[in-house]
Amino acid sequence: MIESQSIDRVSSSHDAFIAQLREIVGPGAVETSLEQRQFFSLDFSEEPGALALAVVKPKNTEQVAAIVKAASAAGIAVNTRGGGMSYTRGHVPVRPETIIVDATGLNRILEVNVVDRYVTLETGVTWAQLRAALADTGYRVPYLGTLSGNWATVGGGLSQNATGMGRMTLAEHVLGLEVVLGDGRVLVTGSSATSGTAPFYRYNGPDLTGMFLCDSGAFGIKTKVHLLLEPWPKMAFGCVTFRDRVAVAEAQAAMATSGLHTEAFAFDGFFVNEYAQHPSPPKADRQRMVAKFLADNPNKVRAYRNLLRAWHPSGLGFLKGLPNAMYYIAEAHDQAAADRLERSIAKITRRFGARALPTAIPFCLRYGPFINVGDIMANREGEVNFQSMRSSKHRRPCLRCARSSSSSRTTGRCSIGMVSASHATRCCMVISGASSPSCSGAGRLGPTGCTTRPPIARHGQAASKRTLRARPPRSISGIG
Repeated sequence: MIESQSIDRVSSSHDAFIAQLREIVGPGAVETSLEQRQFFSLDFSEEPGALALAVVKPKNTEQVAAIVKAASAAGIAVNTRGGGMSYTRGHVPVRPETIIVDATGLNRILEVNVVDRYVTLETGVTWAQLRAALADTGYRVPYLGTLSGNWATVGGGLSQNATGMGRMTLAEHVLGLEVVLGDGRVLVTGSSATSGTAPFYRYNGPDLTGMFLCDSGAFGIKTKVHLLLEPWPKMAFGCVTFRDRVAVAEAQAAMATSGLHTEAFAFDGFFVNEYAQHPSPPKADRQRMVAKFLADNPNKVRAYRNLLRAWHPSGLGFLKGLPNAMYYIAEAHDQAAADRLERSIAKITRRFGARALPTAIPFCLRYGPFINVGDIMANREGEVNFQSMRSSKHRRPCLRCARSSSSSRTTGRCSIGMVSASHATRCCMVISGASSPSCSGAGRLGPTGCTTRPPIARHGQAASKRTLRARPPRSISGIG
């Protein structure tokens, strides 16, 4: 659990340092309350560490540099947090003499240049914000973001070498960075380091950019990034199921060898049968997705044929009872070429006994909004989906938060990044049997665990031991 015995001592012995932080960023951008420090000291791993001294939310590079200089002089460690959606403990403190820099204040998209094909943004921008900014340009970053893109930040992806939707990993599409070093100096990498040169090329001498990628912020705080843009390609979708997980792995290995696909993810039976119960997207969302797809595909015969492949009268109900499912996406400069690639991939999967399914999953991932991560975190019965969260000895999420689909940042948000419209304040992960801030179910923080029953309120189910019962490990595998 998060250590609490030194909370008062740490707070009182660093008053001058906290005052200095408030002078740098303003009093409203420094959080020292117990609730906020506990919230920001956790990540998706549900493995707590030390409790941070304070949380600081800068708005520009100059403030970040000043924070780092002050912390270095005071002997305070600096951890950087984006959307809090990682599970590697990258921002979790290892000692109390730590501040957490909340990077979500660095949230500006500074330039979209489709001529030189780059976008410049601050690292607290979310993947959803970046997608919206590029929506009408006809261009994209080849790596499209994580499934948690409503909350996950680009900077977090840079530090974690995020993989997810799109081609390869994020690090492979970085052209340059602005980084605050441990002594407060600011370093610029890539071609923009040369005076008067645009950030269109990464290798402006030795690859200093790579030094600061995949480092969880250990080598410096990334404040700006230049990412490669490319024209949106045409796409073809496939979705299949196999007799068992061995056949899935064999098919994915063969696909990786072929190099024909851009993206492929497989889900085991638990997730597949959970998704089968999901309701269809709202009518307005479906209409937007179809309209966008038709606009991207001027050949209407081919477009409507592909729409029919994605449609099923039961929504995702066709997944019910399947042992697994794998979707894949093929991309090319024209639709006919993308369709040929998809047929070649389908031929590979059939060698391993694949049976074709409707392509609703990849269609929605490309043309729909980012997924509510609570739908992955907790199932419709209120059961958590991660092995280490099922024992009462481990923390578990407040499932009222986990299942909420609200996107308003004015309401509370639990530490897995969900938002609950009924919560008036932030809700931390619950530490069973320990003193911790938690959801009381009435918009307040309770002192000793979640006083709301875990099952999802909208389903009206009573709490039971089944909520945290053990299940076989669940798996998601992907190749890109």
